[in-house]
Amino acid sequence: MAAQEALAQKQQILGSIPQGIQPIEIGDKIFTIEQTGAATDQVPLGFVVSGAQFSREVDTLEEAERLRASIEGTKEQDIQLYEKKLQATTEKMAKLDEELERQKRDVINIPQEDFAKFQNETYPKERAKLEEQSAREAQILENLQKPVTIEPKKSEPAEGEGKAIFRPRGRDEFTAFEYGPEGKSPVAKAPTQQDAQVALDRLNAPAGETAETSAPTPAPKDTAEAFKPSELGGEEVQGPELDELRQELNRLGLPEVGLKLIRGLTGQGSPVDGAFGAQTIYVSMTPAGKTRKQTLHHEVIHALKEAGLFTDSEWKALSTAARSDWMKRKWPNLGGKTIPETYGDLS
Repeated sequence: MAAQEALAQKQQILGSIPQGIQPIEIGDKIFTIEQTGAATDQVPLGFVVSGAQFSREVDTLEEAERLRASIEGTKEQDIQLYEKKLQATTEKMAKLDEELERQKRDVINIPQEDFAKFQNETYPKERAKLEEQSAREAQILENLQKPVTIEPKKSEPAEGEGKAIFRPRGRDEFTAFEYGPEGKSPVAKAPTQQDAQVALDRLNAPAGETAETSAPTPAPKDTAEAFKPSELGGEEVQGPELDELRQELNRLGLPEVGLKLIRGLTGQGSPVDGAFGAQTIYVSMTPAGKTRKQTLHHEVIHALKEAGLFTDSEWKALSTAARSDWMKRKWPNLGGKTIPETYGDLS
């Protein structure tokens, strides 16, 4: 019975694929590769993600959707935080009011000079400061409760509202979709059908194998997957050093990526300069042979690659450039560095 139901479900899924689109069956999964854009298509010049005390421009809709998901993922936590802050500020104001009333009642037991100073200087100053803080926290809380929106980037309005700016897409777009009972969902995008097929093969390659060779993959020396967060050790550091790196990460357009500065950073018990995992960059307080900012740039390459901002063909081009005579001619003494090492150092 179960086999019949599975077969019926498979037939239903296959029947939902548009005519002319060839289904790709990998194991018990069904995929397609469909052209979802042409180089001549007019697309927005960029997108603006707004909401929850946040507004930033990004280049593509995929980036905008990832950023919105990241913001939405922390909204509830931020709302709870500011609800507590607002409540604490309100309680401070109430206590300040109570102290004023207490001093009025006990005025005969309080030196006149002290009472006058509290009533005419301390109380008004502290009350105004708390009211300003309360209004600010209430505004932040209101903004956090608004939905996060994505809108096309608009021109500066001469009169009234600006108009969305469009440009040619510049390259074809092929998307690999996985089909299921609930419909289809995108799993990879690429500029050619061949690249989309390669990406699909890689996604479905057995663990420890690659789509190109189906041979065991050696343990990476320095990649984003080298260490899981649970395998990292060290003492988390706060302060201006972390603030400086956070500003640099924001400048690079990655405010949604987490950042931790670690004293004595280790991976599986051995000292490491940096790591990237679970959407968080880890930087050693004392990296060997490079600055903390260079280490950050190195890990940013991993973050960008995991975010899907390099197609397979683009990453291959970077790999080729790093190993080719271009690197040997321009930087003859760099040796056999990885792609993130090479481009991280040059950022």
